[in-house]
Amino acid sequence: MYLGPAEVGTGPAQVTTIREAARVAMLRTRRMTLLGNVPLVGHLVVPWLWPLHLAIVGATAGHIRHTPDASLSFCDGTPARRQPGCRALAALSLGLWLALAAGASLGLFAQGHDGAGWALVALLCAAPVIELLGLIEFALLNPEWLTLKRERRHRGIGRPTIVLTTLVSRRDGHDFAGRLIRQEFPQWHALGAAVIGYPSSKALVSYYVRMGARRERPGESVGPAARRRVTFDCRQPLRARRVVIGGGRPGSTTRG
Repeated sequence: MYLGPAEVGTGPAQVTTIREAARVAMLRTRRMTLLGNVPLVGHLVVPWLWPLHLAIVGATAGHIRHTPDASLSFCDGTPARRQPGCRALAALSLGLWLALAAGASLGLFAQGHDGAGWALVALLCAAPVIELLGLIEFALLNPEWLTLKRERRHRGIGRPTIVLTTLVSRRDGHDFAGRLIRQEFPQWHALGAAVIGYPSSKALVSYYVRMGARRERPGESVGPAARRRVTFDCRQPLRARRVVIGGGRPGSTTRG
């Protein structure tokens, strides 16, 4: 069974309010990080990374689509509409967190509890350091990820080319991300676009392929042969089978 544009229904919503931007940023914070889903520890990631994701979401709001259970972002070569207020809220949130963390640590030092003070500093700083090291490791092991947007410029001759930069699902084992793709697909189909994605793990390549994406072969990219890059030819209808995320980095089928 295949889906054509008229069979899919209405498309997903755009980010038009700070509240929506904050929700998308929280979804990314909890699902696109190494520690975001870890009980208790995941809460330490939020005050550091949520403001960063909020600023990014606010700067690229026009290129984000979302439902209550998933979100995706893309790059199509056009300037993205910004959502006012997001950067200010992100800066305020991060500033308040830094003031609170510094105040608590300095308070312990002032009372002579140096050991407890250093333990608190290590605890609060461990989460962002681990996330930074994980991001560096991912970039080093997957250099194609760094050049993904460059592919849009090289492949955009004669037809629109869109780079799918993130696709995040609220929970594994559900069709949330697949439903979002099916809702957005009519827009891509109407353009006759090619949509390029880079799954964050080998296990998730099949996730795209089951929806109709084609895995890239040697000689099709501008650089070295891609290992996990996939392409949707949106001139063709999308496969309608139910697709479930079931492995790989939690929640994130594309890094970007």
